Amino acid sequence: MPMALVVLLVGVIMSAILIDMGYSFSTITRQQRNFYADHVAAADYVQAAKGWLIQDNINRGTVWHGQGLSSRDSPVSSVSDLLLDDPHVSYDLDVAPHGVGRQRVVVNVFDVQYQLSHLGSALQNDYEQMRVLPAPINAVGGSSTSAGEGMESQLGGPTTGDIGTKEESGGRFYPWDRFGAYVVRVQLFNVSAGGSVLTRTAEEAFFQLLSDDI
Repeated sequence: MPMALVVLLVGVIMSAILIDMGYSFSTITRQQRNFYADHVAAADYVQAAKGWLIQDNINRGTVWHGQGLSSRDSPVSSVSDLLLDDPHVSYDLDVAPHGVGRQRVVVNVFDVQYQLSHLGSALQNDYEQMRVLPAPINAVGGSSTSAGEGMESQLGGPTTGDIGTKEESGGRFYPWDRFGAYVVRVQLFNVSAGGSVLTRTAEEAFFQLLSDDI
């Protein structure tokens, strides 16, 4: 009888351990699956905004600029001045990924062809805005063909300061309506009755040069 009780006790303990291991594995797998799904979704939104913008710039024959910028010398009084005002590239919506739960997607595309010296004092003293302000990208060159044959040059991420080409020409910039520099920023939030929680952020910087050869 004692031996049977010992065997039964050992069996119960082993079953509990196996159940706990299985539950832990299932939880970790679910978290990893959700993390990967968010990563893929964020990257997809980045590429969708980027692809639409590049194609639209080509179709129009001129590049998009921030809604508050009319020239390279425009003052920047708010981060919103840098936003592109088009629902294809800057939007905020709720979705239900895979039909489960609710998720909020915020996509913003910033025009980063601005001058640091043109930032307004109120903006510079606003910590919240400065925290999300993307760094500028300003390429210089003698003509639209001096940067090479490609329409687009890819950067790995946000940069600081000005980005120069190999053939700088006395500090002259590419034409305002032919050169566009952008940062695409995507944020994913899980939405519940208690509010929303940021789960994933993806960001990519790139610039596009419209050439007469295109």
